[in-house]
Amino acid sequence: MTSQKERRKKRRRAEACMDQAYGAAQDGNLTLAQRLSQRSIDEGFVNPRLWLDHGRIHQLAGAHDIAESAFRQAIALSPTYAEAFAELAALQATSGKIVQAERLQRRVVELQPDDEDAQSRLRGYEALLPTTDDAAVEVRAPASLTERSAGADWTPVEAELRANGMARIQGLIREDECRDLIAMWDESVFEHEVESDDEATGRMGYRFFTRPLPPLVLKLREEIYAQLAVIANAFQSDLGRSDRFPAVLSDFTARCHAANQHRTTPILLHYDAGGFNAPHRDIAGKVVFPFQLVVTLGPGCSDAGDGGELRLVDDRPGKGLREKRMSTGVGDAVVFCTRERLVEISGALGLQPVMHGVTEVSRERFALGIPFHEHG
Repeated sequence: MTSQKERRKKRRRAEACMDQAYGAAQDGNLTLAQRLSQRSIDEGFVNPRLWLDHGRIHQLAGAHDIAESAFRQAIALSPTYAEAFAELAALQATSGKIVQAERLQRRVVELQPDDEDAQSRLRGYEALLPTTDDAAVEVRAPASLTERSAGADWTPVEAELRANGMARIQGLIREDECRDLIAMWDESVFEHEVESDDEATGRMGYRFFTRPLPPLVLKLREEIYAQLAVIANAFQSDLGRSDRFPAVLSDFTARCHAANQHRTTPILLHYDAGGFNAPHRDIAGKVVFPFQLVVTLGPGCSDAGDGGELRLVDDRPGKGLREKRMSTGVGDAVVFCTRERLVEISGALGLQPVMHGVTEVSRERFALGIPFHEHG
């Protein structure tokens, strides 16, 4: 069989599989629809129409981040694909991102100037546009949180991550917000819980937030990711790696989902007096973001004897222990390396595998943990 015939055969298989996916969706079996849609993409990866359909099916299933990524892939494969721009615009509008929706729909009208429906949709988005000041807020994020993350000096954060593998951000969240998060411990906002009480893993409990994440947790995750992605990509460049992390969290989590990593990762941690967390890594899948965030909710560990310092331990089997520790106050955050930190070896940059943990606490303590990747 010639390569041309094989390509036609693969295209027909992919299209047939997508037709089956739509059929499953119409029957209400969205899980099967998503699986068949992915199979279709695997067969016809370079077909923008299949990516558009892939996005539509995931949008029906409520997987908006995957849908957005699929629509963007369709546009990347076909930059004049007006239908894909229109679908992405509608998805952004549904998420309240009117500024982005209007810009995308304007591109649709440029591509199809005689399409009255496209023009009507553009007028609708224009009518919903906020004022200039509000528009700036919408693009960045809610003002209070943006000021919070923008208030941190990210230049020394990057320098500390390069030198030590971890960096403190003082006063990232307010004390009243810390109390609100602690109060969630007894609420029904968690997917599952893990309890540990041994020397190998530690003595503590942690609960995984379910979706939708609490607004404060979600916004912190989105905004801190956006700052750290810049640093992560600088590290990638310095290491001579071509892969880059997306600028926004939703695109990165879509990458996780495409790798079958769907489980949410932000957690609320609880330590009783005498509790600790043994060195470990928070990795459960191939897609990993190089940094994580932990926020001390209370009490702090700045007072002598309180304990609870974050430990970053070099993983050096058969060699002596080498670690760094960092103390925090209530509301302080620490950014630390997830899997490995930068080191200089004979004048060249290399990577030292690391693990993280928490020293023993002298009294009850809570913390918020925010990995940016999802788990498989």
